[in-house]
Amino acid sequence: MTPKVSICMPNYNFAQYLPEAIESVLKQSYSNFEFIIIDNCSTDNSAEIIKRYAESESRIQFSVNEYNVGLVNNLNLCLKKAQGDYIKFLFSDDMLASDKAVEKMVSVLDSDQEIALVATSRYLIDDRSAIKKVLSQYQGKTEYAGTEIIQDCLIEQKNKIGEPSVVMFRRKHIGRGFDGRYRQAVDLEMWFRILEQGKFSYLNEPLCSFREHPRQQTLVNISDVSVIEEPFLLLQDYADKPYVKIPRRTKEFMLYLPVYAIWKLYKKKRISKQDAITKIKKHYNYYKFILCLPFFKVYKFIKRSAESISTEPHKRISSLPQHKDSEREAYLQNDALRMKNQYYEYTRKEIAPLLPDNPSKVLEIGCGAGNTLVWLKNLKHCTWIAGVEISPEAVEVARERLDAVYPVNIEQNSIPIQESTLDLILCLDVLEHMIDPWEVVRRLHKLLKPGGALIVSIPNVRNKEVLFPLLFKGTWEYTDAGFLDKTHLRFFVRDTAIQLVESSGLKVDRTISTGLGRSRKSQIMNALLPSLITTLFEKQYLIRGVRVD
Repeated sequence: MTPKVSICMPNYNFAQYLPEAIESVLKQSYSNFEFIIIDNCSTDNSAEIIKRYAESESRIQFSVNEYNVGLVNNLNLCLKKAQGDYIKFLFSDDMLASDKAVEKMVSVLDSDQEIALVATSRYLIDDRSAIKKVLSQYQGKTEYAGTEIIQDCLIEQKNKIGEPSVVMFRRKHIGRGFDGRYRQAVDLEMWFRILEQGKFSYLNEPLCSFREHPRQQTLVNISDVSVIEEPFLLLQDYADKPYVKIPRRTKEFMLYLPVYAIWKLYKKKRISKQDAITKIKKHYNYYKFILCLPFFKVYKFIKRSAESISTEPHKRISSLPQHKDSEREAYLQNDALRMKNQYYEYTRKEIAPLLPDNPSKVLEIGCGAGNTLVWLKNLKHCTWIAGVEISPEAVEVARERLDAVYPVNIEQNSIPIQESTLDLILCLDVLEHMIDPWEVVRRLHKLLKPGGALIVSIPNVRNKEVLFPLLFKGTWEYTDAGFLDKTHLRFFVRDTAIQLVESSGLKVDRTISTGLGRSRKSQIMNALLPSLITTLFEKQYLIRGVRVD
């Protein structure tokens, strides 16, 4: 019987990692696969280890090359031996992170014949298999036109799809196999050719583990200056394809990036200045490069400085148990369920600097399960806390914790609260979901006592996560959460958010932003950089408006 999946493992001198890699395949819940392992004349005891597993597992097809054919040729030998409809590579220094990895990837390809390649997010692990962080490129939307992904990777000069160990694709799309002209970008060029033939699907779930260690192929390739030519080759092969719709100036910038990389090799004394000039002239006008260099350096400085004040780190999960699939699966909950739980449980403590001294009666619009109000009551000794909430599940929980809950749509219904009686009203991430937030703010103004405060939080649509894709790729993609949440009806920047609060007659006396670092170094950078730059990293505005009439 022909197997549905061919799992291919090329190996060279990774004996220390082989047991983990092989066992991660053999314990998969999906069993209809062949397991092809080709050793490229290792000088360690790799062959002995693989033979031991092959003797007890009939699905393993093990062979040793007569001589070292190089990585690319070994990849293609794996492809030639593969008989399955789907191909899943796993490098011998990596491993599958879930026993359902193959099953889930097969399910994606089975679900839609137009999907040519599926990739997943992955754990980055060290040489001891300890998880360092999660690497994930595509969130929210999970399916794309293949040519859209090609263009995305070309613009960013980055393999956003993933390494061979994190993808699965259809054997019918492999064509000539991996292109021997490439080394560092050999996988990306292969993914491009596959994605020209169909759609791309992404599972935002770390099903594989990519190992970072001194002998990994990526680091070996980077140490070889010859790979500096590969970005030019990739651009030459794909940037002018009919489906690539990139503005001329963007293409110019894309070409400048690898040219600048050549110049950096000279600056790091890895090549001579004359070699750098010769290589640059091969691809770019040298005098134009020198003319643009100061401006490009300013751009790089601003970009690095701006990134240094952003506090959103890679998701580190080193505290997560490293070897228990059941506990890893617990971490990998369904995104929608996780967001739902966060909605019930999240406490908005970041509003603390804006809170008035002694708010007695407090109302929150969109109170969820009431966590923020309960925290506020304990912090400020409020005598009465109430919320407006339209989610039945949240209302049920909130009623056990708050003095009053109003399960109404505030845009369509009035709230049975006497005017001029409230000390504080909270509207945290709710106004952008409303048809007419200006009218809602006007009505809430009337409920406040003189001197009472309205605190709102509003996402910044000028953030780089929205602006850069719009400017450089012409995309405005709605997601399940975040700046472009599918349920957002209104969008604001700093000034228009303040105007929204003041439109009712409230006086805005304080505005703070989230997304910028609060360390001393970050505060210095905030002060030095112009607001034109810092606003790109501001995620949200917390605004307090006070009733002064």
